[in-house]
Amino acid sequence: MTESDSPLHILSQTNSPDTDESARPSSSPQGPVSHWKNRTAVGIRILLLMLMVVGIRARETADLASQPDRHIVTLQQAQMLNPEAVQVQQDSKAGQEVRGPQNRLLGTAATTIPKANGVIGYRGASHCLLLLNQQNLIVRVALLSSKDTAEHVDLIQQSETFWKQFEGWKQGSPKSLPEVDAVSGATLTSLAIAEGIALRLGQQPGSLKFPDAIRSQEVSAAWPDLPATALISDRSSHVVVHDQRGSKIGTLIRTGRFTDSILGYQGPTELLIQLNSHDEIQSITKRSTWDNEPYCSYLDDEPWFWDPFLNSPLAETAKSSLEELGIEGVSGATMTSMAAAETLITAAQQWNPFQQQQQVVKERDRIHWTANDIGSVAVVLLGCLFAFTRLRSSKKPHRLWNLVLVIYFGLLTGNLVSLVIILGWSASGIAYQLAPGLSVVVIASFLLPALTKRNIYCSHICPHGAAQQLLRNRMPKKFRLPKPLMRWLTWIPGALLILATVTVLLSRTIDLAAIEPFNAYIWYASGTSSIVLAVTSLLWSTFEPMAWCRYGCATGRLLDYVRLSASSAKPSWFDAIILSLTISSLLKI
Repeated sequence: MTESDSPLHILSQTNSPDTDESARPSSSPQGPVSHWKNRTAVGIRILLLMLMVVGIRARETADLASQPDRHIVTLQQAQMLNPEAVQVQQDSKAGQEVRGPQNRLLGTAATTIPKANGVIGYRGASHCLLLLNQQNLIVRVALLSSKDTAEHVDLIQQSETFWKQFEGWKQGSPKSLPEVDAVSGATLTSLAIAEGIALRLGQQPGSLKFPDAIRSQEVSAAWPDLPATALISDRSSHVVVHDQRGSKIGTLIRTGRFTDSILGYQGPTELLIQLNSHDEIQSITKRSTWDNEPYCSYLDDEPWFWDPFLNSPLAETAKSSLEELGIEGVSGATMTSMAAAETLITAAQQWNPFQQQQQVVKERDRIHWTANDIGSVAVVLLGCLFAFTRLRSSKKPHRLWNLVLVIYFGLLTGNLVSLVIILGWSASGIAYQLAPGLSVVVIASFLLPALTKRNIYCSHICPHGAAQQLLRNRMPKKFRLPKPLMRWLTWIPGALLILATVTVLLSRTIDLAAIEPFNAYIWYASGTSSIVLAVTSLLWSTFEPMAWCRYGCATGRLLDYVRLSASSAKPSWFDAIILSLTISSLLKI
């Protein structure tokens, strides 16, 4: 077995920024068959990694599902919000009552989990505890746990102004995310916490009495001549119908989503409200009821009862009252008919806040671009420019580019690719809405090696690699480690990558940021271990060129694994390890 075939070499292969194998002339040019074999091999490796991500994500979901009681507030947790708490009771969708001495109501406690399970910050979701007063206003927020890195969480915990801004947020009408004052150095975690709180406050619990969504038959009955090409947005609360050009035809609203507590003779009634394109009421029909027969049928027999509401804007109905409209009950079914009319007005009053809430949801779902996100995309494009043009071998422009990477991309944006991001997003999902720039960097870092044969991130984008290049040849004498020791040290990147992946698969808690120096570039939020590792590796690189890239970088090893090369089609022990980890991740789906 040659050295290139050995497991030691397989684990330690790395494309450090000072070497680019794809730029060297090949001693044995590839034929068409070998070319496609290599591309196929790279495709299989990418597929294995994608399947592993599926497995990790499924395990994370299963882990969350195995903790169904995370929304239940304990007395100890309630005392974090109010030390006077002596009892927590009445678990419901609204929350749990917190009571003090003499059974005095202190407020309602609620958690952002499970609503915020899918809201990802820098690495994962955060679990917050809210205390609301009797007016459904937040009086205090506390962080119970977070899957984000400890440094970011610590920054947020220390910021009193961050937590204080949520005081006064109201159940059912959350503020818009852009108004959130994020903590500097922990922006993604801050926004994710705020988004989770807004999501928890803005949830519409719906109606257990009237749970059924609007049916297609009801839409057809409202618009008998509706063309087959019409676009129908079906929701549990309402349906918006558009023509094939996107113009709104009308809206169908069911009142049960908004109010089911207005009782007639013996129970509530759900109505179906048809609006035209100008949101004017066209028809009102009884959809479902808990009231007694024959009183309900009397309402059907008297269509004139709804005349005061017809052809008027729903917004005007929301401002009216039964007395102003001169509504009189249907003979023989006075309580049922008056309750139905009151249901209509109440639903109209709830419709506008609901629409505003939908705008908040749309705002939350949009991609939030910042100057640093745009700058990160520009860095990727400029990195490609340096990689594929003569700038690559021009010393002065390349030195200037390295300074830009260290100062701007590293210290100002902090959008470095790392195991924390890769494995964290594998478990929790890509935070492309809150971090579009970082998402582009991560995706490009994996795609470019597979498409261009060059690990462009490591060689022309990574700030830590750039810092090491700036420190090369700065010492009058170079220090070289013994070759046997160097061979063993090259095991470290692959071994760290495998160890980190195994800990995630086993759902073990480990601070991945502590085994890489990249978090040190977010210096205002970095832990001591990251800073020490960054300084040590840079000092080492003054003696041993590109020391971290050669002997420590697990992220670079992973990116190199998907790089297309002349030997990509050759199976390796590392392929076997990745295959084993992938199978292991999929076993419990």
